[in-house]
Amino acid sequence: MGILPRPGFTLIEIILVVALIGILASVVIIAINPAKQFASTNNAKRRADINVISSAVNQYLIDHKSLPSTITPTSTEICTTGGSCAGLIDLSVLTNGQLYLTSIPIDPTTTSTNGTGYTIALSTNGRFWINAPLTQNGDIIAYGVAALPSGTMYGDTDPSRVLTIASTPGTFNATGLATSTVKFGVAFGVSQTGAFYGDIDASKVCSTASAAGSMSVTADSVGVGNTYCGTPGALLAGVFNGTRTTNPATWPGGTQQFGGVEDFNANGSSVGQSPPANRYAKGWTACTGGNNYCGTGDSGAAYQDISTGTIWSKTLNSVTYALDDSNGTVTWLIANNCNEVSGNSCTKKGAAKTGCEANAGWYLPHQKQLLQAYVDGIYGILEPTGVSAGSVRTYWSATTLSTNLANAWTTNLSTGSTGGAAKTGGQSIRCVR
Repeated sequence: MGILPRPGFTLIEIILVVALIGILASVVIIAINPAKQFASTNNAKRRADINVISSAVNQYLIDHKSLPSTITPTSTEICTTGGSCAGLIDLSVLTNGQLYLTSIPIDPTTTSTNGTGYTIALSTNGRFWINAPLTQNGDIIAYGVAALPSGTMYGDTDPSRVLTIASTPGTFNATGLATSTVKFGVAFGVSQTGAFYGDIDASKVCSTASAAGSMSVTADSVGVGNTYCGTPGALLAGVFNGTRTTNPATWPGGTQQFGGVEDFNANGSSVGQSPPANRYAKGWTACTGGNNYCGTGDSGAAYQDISTGTIWSKTLNSVTYALDDSNGTVTWLIANNCNEVSGNSCTKKGAAKTGCEANAGWYLPHQKQLLQAYVDGIYGILEPTGVSAGSVRTYWSATTLSTNLANAWTTNLSTGSTGGAAKTGGQSIRCVR
């Protein structure tokens, strides 16, 4: 009995099945994301077109030792073969006689009447680059892209458009790259240099800042002996408080080395001298309801020293401890909110507070705060002029005298004199915050 042959597939059947599988796979892929697949197909043509055009231009360069004269540094669309080239780049030298190209390739999605959809430009190094601005799927298709200015990804490869206004698909605005927003001295764009953190106009730097700034140079803001932008400094020029201006019969006057308003106030005269006009003094701000008492909300605030920011109070009431300019005198321990039974040291009271600390936010100033206030011109501001020498006030500081712990430093804000006094004695009080 003979053996029957086993059934199988013929070569034709196998080829048909493979072909059918390929067709079905293509249909499925396209059905899953048809737009992306068509875009990829278009991009593949664009790459091929860019290669064709660049090869033709390079061959022309080899033959003629120069690029076509119609190519400019400005990226411009190439016109179609036989079309109107007004406002476009004419590359007919490549298609004349079909020597390099039979026709200029055209972008598969362009809607331009006479344009190919591809742009061309001379680069800064004398070469050229070609771009496909209608590229899809976020791809970048260009020839010579390495020679492009940096920062063109996701934008337009035309520098004038990237640095002035975005192409249609983008939202970038040119104002974001103004000279005032780019670091000073850094070049960007087309012949632009940043001016951020400085003004390239020297006159603005040295006199009045550009519109965004508010700096100005004055003599009082420059130290004595220094000149800035042509302005000689006067800061601290009158640090010795100027010269005496009144009562020449009692005190002949002269320059500060022979005396001054402090000396006059301390010499036992019955008339306190007004501050000289040429004295050194910083600015002071009166604390009023209009400025919420220098921002404290406390009507006990009198003046703020602008140079230090310190706010000075009215004088302390020795009975109620209110800041009301009644100008009573108290002991150092009361002024500093100390338990008097503690002697030379200060143990702070937690309740029934006294002195400055009886007023929320205020404290007794240190010796150097009092001296700084005097240097900054507190006499004639907080301290009244025209008072008798016996009525000039001396103020407690919170600073204990290191050589005698039973004493604390006091300062006379009319004369600038400072020294130690027994803590049990009575002195005037101004508080600070």
